[in-house]
Parts: sequence; C-alpha cells; structure tokens
Amino acid sequence: LAGVLALALLGSFSRASWVAGLVILLFFIWVYLPELRQRVRVMGGVLLVAALLFAGGVSFGPERVRSLVSFEPGTTTHMRLVQAQSSLRMLADFPITGVGLDNYLYVHADYVDPAAWREPNLSHPHNLFPDFWLRLGIVGLVFIAGFLVRFFLFTHRLAYNSDDGEVRALGIGLAGSQLAAVTHGMLDNYYFLPDLASWFWLTAALCGLVYVTRRKRERRAASNMEATAYGE
Repeated sequence: LAGVLALALLGSFSRASWVAGLVILLFFIWVYLPELRQRVRVMGGVLLVAALLFAGGVSFGPERVRSLVSFEPGTTTHMRLVQAQSSLRMLADFPITGVGLDNYLYVHADYVDPAAWREPNLSHPHNLFPDFWLRLGIVGLVFIAGFLVRFFLFTHRLAYNSDDGEVRALGIGLAGSQLAAVTHGMLDNYYFLPDLASWFWLTAALCGLVYVTRRKRERRAASNMEATAYGE
C-alpha cells in the first residue's frame, strides 16, 4: 500500500506533496529507530537518494520539475517569489483586518507584479501563515500559530508520556499528519478547501476526544484512590 501511495504521489507532480512526503518519511525514521547513530545513518541515506532523484529530475525530467531550480521570469519558482512580494505588500496595507475570506483573488489584481503575467488570477498566497492573516486578519495568524503550537505539544505528550501503546501510536500519527500538512501548507494550500478543512477539524476533534477521555480516566483513578484511602 505504501508503494502504491508513493507512486501516486510521484505521478501527481505536486512539488509541495513531494517535499511533505520526504519530511514525513524523515519524521517516522526519527520516531521509530531507537539509536541516534542508526537514525542519522538512515536519514542521511534517504536524503542522499532524494538529492540524486532531484538532480536527475532537474537535469532530465519534465519542465514542471526543471522549473524548480530556474529563477527566470515565468518559471514557477520565480512566480512564487514574486507572489510572496505581492502578498507582503498586501499585508502592509491590511495588517489588522486582512482582505477578507476569499478576497485574495480580487485584491491581488491590484498588487500583482507584471512579471507574474502567467498567473494573474491566484486565489491564495501559497503559504499558510499569510493565507490565514490575509483572510482572517491578525486574529487568524494568532489563531493558527497558537493552534499548531498546542497541537504539537499535545501530540508530543501523547507519544512520549503515555503508557498505552494505542494512544502513543495515535499521537505519533496525528503529529505526522499535521507535520505533512504544515509542510505542504508552506508551499501551497493548508486549510481553505473543503477536504483540507474537514481533515483539520477531524484531527482537532480526535485530539479533543483523547483529552476528554484521559481526563475522565484520571478523575476516576483519583476518585478510586480517595475511596480506597477512606476505606482504610
């Protein structure tokens, strides 16, 4: 199944997904290999293979891959850099309120650089932090930054401070899925699509469910200890 998913990922030609796939692979190697030396060895091998594949892709691959290392006007990398500058100018004009939900497409036309002529109708800034900031204002930026910090702290506790193997696996899985999403979101969409928003709230709900369940167990255990103490 993992092989099929990897082939599908390669065939998608989604560069953000490729980067996210590499990051999540390194994450699981770090989590599941017990010795530091073994982790470094395996991760080094994975990075070497990734570098060779990347070098082969930019040398002999299709234009969509070769454009990653080209900064000439009209290439994807150049367009993303130009778009980032446009988004920063937009934020400078609307730092508190942003431009509103789904208004990036319409406001961006006033900030678009002539060098970005190939993509004049972009609907998001291709980075999750300015995306939340521009759509929801400074409150949106504070929300997503705070959410991610809390999410990773909570899943870290699940993974390393729990005696239940299933809870540990859930913590690692949730952290890994969020790490992949954040990596993808730094280069493309993160939240503001129906499927991505559904995934976001599903993972948040799972964290909430685990938190409530653990609190109930802790209270029950504390009550049992008190009852035992009074009984003695």
